[in-house]
Amino acid sequence: MASNLIKDLLFDICLPAVYKAACLREKEPDRVLFVEYRTARMPDSFKLIDEELLSRGDIECRFVALDRSHVSYPEFVRRSVKLLREMAAARVVFLSDINEVVSCVNKRRETKVVQLWHACGAFKKFGASTIGNEHGTNAKWLRRHPLYRNIDLVTVSAPAVREAYAEAMDLKDRPGAVQSTGVSRTDIYFKEGAAAEARNRFYSQFPEAEGKKILLYAPTFRGRTPHVTTAPGFDPRALLSMIGDDFCLVIKHHPLVKEVPPVPAGEGIVLDAGGMKIEDLLFAADMVITDYSSLIFEYSLFERPMFFFACDLEEYLKWNGFYEPYEKMIPGPLCRTMEELAREITLAADHFDPAKIRRFRKKYMESCDGAATERILSLVLGEGGK
Repeated sequence: MASNLIKDLLFDICLPAVYKAACLREKEPDRVLFVEYRTARMPDSFKLIDEELLSRGDIECRFVALDRSHVSYPEFVRRSVKLLREMAAARVVFLSDINEVVSCVNKRRETKVVQLWHACGAFKKFGASTIGNEHGTNAKWLRRHPLYRNIDLVTVSAPAVREAYAEAMDLKDRPGAVQSTGVSRTDIYFKEGAAAEARNRFYSQFPEAEGKKILLYAPTFRGRTPHVTTAPGFDPRALLSMIGDDFCLVIKHHPLVKEVPPVPAGEGIVLDAGGMKIEDLLFAADMVITDYSSLIFEYSLFERPMFFFACDLEEYLKWNGFYEPYEKMIPGPLCRTMEELAREITLAADHFDPAKIRRFRKKYMESCDGAATERILSLVLGEGGK
């Protein structure tokens, strides 16, 4: 009860007052803010836009990290005050996730808030879409502390997913707010030379993988921060023993998972790619194993095999649910056991038809063509993105 009162006081009175006072000061028409809510690092969702703006030299770019998952509550409050003072003078604010701080104020009309989001497509439900689920968002709480208020533009990967984002972010009464510009972070996959550079970085770190088929296992997390866990039931050694020596298994857990299972020692090759960028791993991977991760949308750009190891599907449905029936949506086989997974990998190694993935890519990634950053900046800053 006390914590709820403190939160109400902070977000209903204190922070709005800070922002209102800051709006009385002089504005900075060429200031752009990039705001990260959960961590301290700049997410990939921001990097290409930040690089493009910096290359022009006429825009002041600032990065503000609230780092909510790691700092103490007093430090989070201090950073929130700093953010709102910066936001009061800014021309544009870019977000990549929920942000209750940006959402708690009555925003200046002159400031544009752009939600780039941190994922492509529309896979598992989030935000207002989870209201009514066993572990979904509480409708009363969301009305009290909105997470997506003040958004002027949401950039998405295809026309087919606009409705899902409008529902999740409670923007159905503003249909023009969600635009299928493509997702800026995907432009890297179309950049000349990017694939070769990524593979060079991968093999520099993992020279033992040379000559092997790279099999990437990248599951999403379970639970709520800060107590999230990784996927259950996956046995790296058992899988390698069944699929043979042609493969190198690379494991990349979700960055929100703090306690990851140790990589087992022994025969064969199992590598921990915890420190590598997911883009480099997707470039390098010949095949991907995942469960409910939205990386499937980015990986569909390569039209390579995907496998879905989802031994806890029924339990996961209680947490999130999906925008479409899971088994019909996924562009690869659903596997409940390691034996099923090994069989599907072996079959795909000898015969793979990319037609299903091509249809999936066309539906969910239609607007991602290497020019999303340019389109987004043109929308946000005006004709020519200036």
